[in-house]
Amino acid sequence: IEGFADAGTYDSYYCHPVEGRYSTNRPVQHVVVRNDTSLGLPDIQQLCFELCFLYQTWSHTTKLPAPTQCSHKLAAYMTERMEHGAMQQLRDH
Repeated sequence: IEGFADAGTYDSYYCHPVEGRYSTNRPVQHVVVRNDTSLGLPDIQQLCFELCFLYQTWSHTTKLPAPTQCSHKLAAYMTERMEHGAMQQLRDH
């Protein structure tokens, strides 16, 4: 698949910031596709782990870093709005 990040080609690591309260949690694999910073892989891992504690609407850790959670929410919201707009256009015609 074009653009797919192969973990064998890029630096990758697993992050497991949440504790399993009700079941066993699986770690999330993060693949560093591009690193234009002077941060090494251990620093990127630490930053990713710390960002899992910064999601505004959740008081505990999240499985994914806050920027990833926020972008997922934004994409879902925009999809919903676009579908709503398309449905409105169909009703108007």
